[in-house]
Amino acid sequence: MTLMATVHPRFGEGDINEKVGVWSLLLADINYHLAQQAVVKMLRANKYEPKPADIIEAVQSITDTTPTAEQAWSEVLRQLDPYRTPEWSNKLIQDAVRVMGFRNLCDSESPSIDRAQFIKIYNNLKNRQKNDYENTVVIQLVGGKLKLLG
Repeated sequence: MTLMATVHPRFGEGDINEKVGVWSLLLADINYHLAQQAVVKMLRANKYEPKPADIIEAVQSITDTTPTAEQAWSEVLRQLDPYRTPEWSNKLIQDAVRVMGFRNLCDSESPSIDRAQFIKIYNNLKNRQKNDYENTVVIQLVGGKLKLLG
């Protein structure tokens, strides 16, 4: 918080204890050093003071090792062989291929349509995974906070 208050003086205005309490709740699941890296990244790139959601997003961008949809599609293309059982590097890729049907992909005559459909399915699955994780974290954070207050 000192970093942000130094760069954005208005950030330090108001009841600092209240601000620290709210930010601590919202960022409780994030490792301090990762949060610090995210804040530095944001302060270097953004003109405006970050919000907790910005920091969470920056931490996710730093730690996310999931292949992009294009990288995943490239892996699918390399594995398309109806005579071999594919081995996927990531469960999201496996799930997206299962939705489309591995055999359908092998036999397809429309690779550009398959690519578009795969990318849409893969990104939807990735967003669902992210939302499920976030919902779990929120329930734990609020549940923990309510226990402390109650």
